[in-house]
Amino acid sequence: METRKHNINKQMKHIKLLSTALITAFAFGAPMSMSAADKKAAPEKAPATEAPKAATKEEAGKPLPFHGVVGAVDKAAKTFTITRKSGDKVFAVTADTKITKKDAPATFDDIAAQAYVTGSYVKTGDKFTAHSVKLGEEKPAKAEKKGAEKPADKPADKAPAKTK
Repeated sequence: METRKHNINKQMKHIKLLSTALITAFAFGAPMSMSAADKKAAPEKAPATEAPKAATKEEAGKPLPFHGVVGAVDKAAKTFTITRKSGDKVFAVTADTKITKKDAPATFDDIAAQAYVTGSYVKTGDKFTAHSVKLGEEKPAKAEKKGAEKPADKPADKAPAKTK
């Protein structure tokens, strides 16, 4: 009988010790609420908003890709325009711009209207400066309509009905 009471007392002590430890952990781990005076003294943090990757690359001056059909070429200003549904983009060509035509060196004079071009550009303020321009690339083929089935994809004809 003595040992049974002794074991129960030990278990109760362990439970009290464990519950005290848990209460203490929650008390110190939980954030304390601030009083009105503390809130006025503490500087407010601006909410952190994550900028899109393209915007941060533009701000960092890293080259970004472009592609499209040349809508117009201004030889005097050394610019070309790519026409898109979202709006036209005018790219300036500088002495540092690398221009190639079918992997061979080319010049600004080789850029013509209605030509498909690819390359990269760097945004400086509101101006787009071409970093590289590739001429003579083939425009990617438009994907087939999603609803149309290819002949190989058609289901096989039904098997003839079995006769008894």
